[in-house]
Amino acid sequence: MKETVHFDVRTKLFLLLMMNILLFAGSGIPYESVPVGFCGLLLALSGKPKTALKFVLLFAAMAAADILISGISGGFWISLVRFLVVILRRFLPVFMAGSLVFSTKVSEFVACMWKLHLPKHLIISVSVVFRFFPTVREEWQAILSSMQMRGIGVSFRNLVLHPLMTAEYLLVPLLLNAVKISEELAEAALCRGLDCDNQHTSLTAVKMRTGDLAVCIIPLIGLILKKAIG
Repeated sequence: MKETVHFDVRTKLFLLLMMNILLFAGSGIPYESVPVGFCGLLLALSGKPKTALKFVLLFAAMAAADILISGISGGFWISLVRFLVVILRRFLPVFMAGSLVFSTKVSEFVACMWKLHLPKHLIISVSVVFRFFPTVREEWQAILSSMQMRGIGVSFRNLVLHPLMTAEYLLVPLLLNAVKISEELAEAALCRGLDCDNQHTSLTAVKMRTGDLAVCIIPLIGLILKKAIG
């Protein structure tokens, strides 16, 4: 789906920072539902409504699980399950903001970093990292398909009966390919001239718009109101 509103990279990074701050500003399902709904709206406007819906449904499921578990009198394991549910639920807005950041095109992210006059080595490293994870995901799918063709696919039965063999056939090619991919991406970045000392140009327009200002101001207002109310 095409994005309805285009947000600047700096706006997304600021949103990620604010979600981390709001994480420690309060707790409780009513409080946590506000940043989840806000991030879900931004994801939907950025052309990822399915991702936003999955996060919202996951939050609702964890909130319902928390309510149900809190009514059960149990020992250590009940308390542990509730602790994990609450922790994952509280970090959900951070994951949503991170998903918004990683949905950015690499060219736009690099152009923004050049505009911020960040160190050259940092720009090269970040550009390689942003291209690394999608490539590794493709390699992961290829490895899984190859294992299924040979009858050693990743399944509950194989994990129980042949755990070492399954891990070996899965992790060894993945780690070898990861090393190769990182080297090739670093070489590609250098071939694109990222280490050049001259001024870099880009076809991607990097600028703050009205929507970016609103996204930056709303979490700040929410944090101020939270501190004022107590």
